[in-house]
Amino acid sequence: MSASLTRTDWRCCTPTRRFRDRVVPAREDFNTVLQSGIRQQLKLIYGPARAFDVRLPLIHTATGKPFGEVRVGVYTAFLKQEIQPQIRRALVFSGTAIILSLILAAGLSNLALRPLAAISRAPGFNQLRQG
Repeated sequence: MSASLTRTDWRCCTPTRRFRDRVVPAREDFNTVLQSGIRQQLKLIYGPARAFDVRLPLIHTATGKPFGEVRVGVYTAFLKQEIQPQIRRALVFSGTAIILSLILAAGLSNLALRPLAAISRAPGFNQLRQG
């Protein structure tokens, strides 16, 4: 994660001389990730490593005009580390639910069709079927 405090011309305004007045390059806004669909989000997170900015404008209280912004860089590699356990848990839960529902469906269908099997094995069933 990276953070910077910039003026409206995107120049860094930190007290240290090393970074003062350096232009901080603009990155894609993190809101684009939040507003995209789940597939696009997964492509962004599991694709090549990228950085996005979360921006918070600094507004002058007297004039109401922005005089700078705080920008925090969010890297997709860190996002991937955070959501990987949750995705794995969701996949295990989904797989377990699918397997249990298949077993339950097989058992219930066997139970529901048992009377039909008994009727078809009855001694007079072949005579009824032939007419």
